[in-house]
Amino acid sequence: MSGSFADQLLKAGLVSEDDVTKAEADKRRRPSNKPSGKSAKRKPRRGLPQSKAKHSAPQGVANKEARKAHAAANKVSEAEREKRAKQEQAEQRRLLNIQLLNALQEQAIEEPATDPEGKVKFNYPYEGKIRGIYVTAEQQQRLADGELVITLIKAKTKMIPKAAVASVLEIDPDRFIYEVPREDPDDPYKDYAVPDDLVW
Repeated sequence: MSGSFADQLLKAGLVSEDDVTKAEADKRRRPSNKPSGKSAKRKPRRGLPQSKAKHSAPQGVANKEARKAHAAANKVSEAEREKRAKQEQAEQRRLLNIQLLNALQEQAIEEPATDPEGKVKFNYPYEGKIRGIYVTAEQQQRLADGELVITLIKAKTKMIPKAAVASVLEIDPDRFIYEVPREDPDDPYKDYAVPDDLVW
């Protein structure tokens, strides 16, 4: 790779010649941090006060401290904004849950079984993972028939009647609702029976 970086950018068509000349002009205008001329070679004499060195060091330290304080204040204010946003989201979720519970008061909200003994495990997808709940045989049949759907209320899995889905989605359109998919009439494998010994 020969040529300067600017030449390579020009050849690639990423910048125009005007951009290159502006960048070179800015580079020439910028003061360098290195001292130049005779003052750079001169060493300070011993015994004499170095007034310039004394004044520049505290100012540089003050600038660094001011920048650190400013950065710390920005971090604190950013953390406070994030905290406030999380609190607002939590409050919004709480209000939505209250509205949902009020709307579903007349509906029968069923909860999954806590004791797996004598129950059937029902698996469903949630956020890219497979979750499972224990349900009775009757609940499993109602889920399979499409009479019940699975949703989350107050971060807990609940089963609600399919008739209540419209009111739930009206209140919270982003609410997770899982309904067992209906069989596709165009399914090419519908005539083939699933073996009885196949366990999912």
